[in-house]
Amino acid sequence: MNLRIRHKVRVLVCVGVVASAGCQDRPAEGFETGDLLGGRARAMPAAQDPRQAALELELPSETLAPESAERPSLFFGEPDRDLRERLQSQPLTRVRSGLGGRSIAFRVTLEDGTEGYFKPAQEVSSARWNAEVAAHHLDRELGFGRAPVVVSRSFPWSRFAEIAEEDPRRHEVEIDSEGNVRGALVAWISGGVPAWELGPQWERCLRVEANVPVISAFQTNAAWIGQRSGRIPIEGDLSGRSVLVIQDPDKVGALSDLVVFDYLIENIDRWSESYANVRRRGAGGPLLFLDNGAGFWPVPPRSRILRARLETLQRFRRETFEALRTFDVASFRARIESEGEPALLTDEQVDSLSERVMEVVEHIDAMETRFGSAVWID
Repeated sequence: MNLRIRHKVRVLVCVGVVASAGCQDRPAEGFETGDLLGGRARAMPAAQDPRQAALELELPSETLAPESAERPSLFFGEPDRDLRERLQSQPLTRVRSGLGGRSIAFRVTLEDGTEGYFKPAQEVSSARWNAEVAAHHLDRELGFGRAPVVVSRSFPWSRFAEIAEEDPRRHEVEIDSEGNVRGALVAWISGGVPAWELGPQWERCLRVEANVPVISAFQTNAAWIGQRSGRIPIEGDLSGRSVLVIQDPDKVGALSDLVVFDYLIENIDRWSESYANVRRRGAGGPLLFLDNGAGFWPVPPRSRILRARLETLQRFRRETFEALRTFDVASFRARIESEGEPALLTDEQVDSLSERVMEVVEHIDAMETRFGSAVWID
């Protein structure tokens, strides 16, 4: 049965930054031996000057994001409300420097031992903290449950200044008139977040047709443009190289959802030879939707590579189609507004997201018309 959208949808999105690299070909930022969130630290908090503590105010988020019975907030099937509440309310007790990447970030420990990765507002186009927060809420609203738990927080910059003193990126941090810095606080994921090295032509699993486009859209934007212009040779001969054949419906469905998700948030910074932004929850574990800070551009671009990735996609989960077709804008808006003021997205960004939701539904509908039930991942 073909299902079509008959009414335009208005969507409000807000995003924040995950602990990952701003550049695709570098290891994801903040991936230390532990990995990204969920657990609690055992290390004792560093000593703090009581005079300084008396003068500093840590500002938690205003309220917890609301949940609906249809779309509860789950991370791989587990309720995350308690963790979100701790991230939003617990005082900061320890700060360490984050590792690598183009943007500056900090690994933090809260008073009850909860660990997180704080990505402050900064002048880096691929590290928009608000994009990470919005991506988290969109992930939960659509029922994916694969983006890390992330909340909006404000802290006094004085808590980070000493750690960042020798960091050349410190001048890019955006500090308000009261000396505070707002940013995304991402829950730490224990157990590791290794890259999923899919290899060439992995996207065959997303196709009903046997062929794949000659120029793969699942590479960096620069490489894709270079191959299309003829400046970079196209890799055609795969003899002697293993080609990964993915048949597990859960894995195929996760990859299909990731392509859809990136199209919705306008994240072109996902794919590279190193797969640094394609991460799994533990060795051999499920796919994470990690590192979404390059999404939700201030001036929404009409990226050709994002469209090429969507057009490569011919197989989908029925649950994803239904979630998009029945997208509850009011529910999503309530999630976003729970992060407080100022608003995390402009009206233009909201309108652009609304259009992309419809575009994906129309694409899925067209694929079903063309290929029938073969488009559904069972």
